[in-house]
Amino acid sequence: MRRTFEFNSSHGAGEIMAKVLEAYANTAYPLGGSDCAAASREALQSIAEKLVSSDHVDNETGNGANANVDSSTDNSSDNYVDINTRQRPMLKSALKWFYSESNNLQDASNSGEIPNPKIITLDQEMYENLLSQLQR
Repeated sequence: MRRTFEFNSSHGAGEIMAKVLEAYANTAYPLGGSDCAAASREALQSIAEKLVSSDHVDNETGNGANANVDSSTDNSSDNYVDINTRQRPMLKSALKWFYSESNNLQDASNSGEIPNPKIITLDQEMYENLLSQLQR
């Protein structure tokens, strides 16, 4: 039985997902929490680092660290990162939370409640793309 799944980190998806995971880890598992929370936080941060390093290496050289590049398809520039399947539910929760929160922050920004926020927004198309990768 396969214990990992492939996440396509190409075309900025890895960098965006890494930002999602960092925001979620900092919010859901703040420093000074329980040992279990610290382990979850470290797992999310480790995945985020893997996604970012893979995406940056892919952009620079066409190959990614810890990635499987499938050159037999038309998507030869696609970069896949192996992630433990046990992390999938936490990644889905992080993505759904971030999408909800980014929309709330954007609404508050548009209404003037938050002046000049530095918000990373996630549009519907990218959200659905990332979520579909986690659904498999």
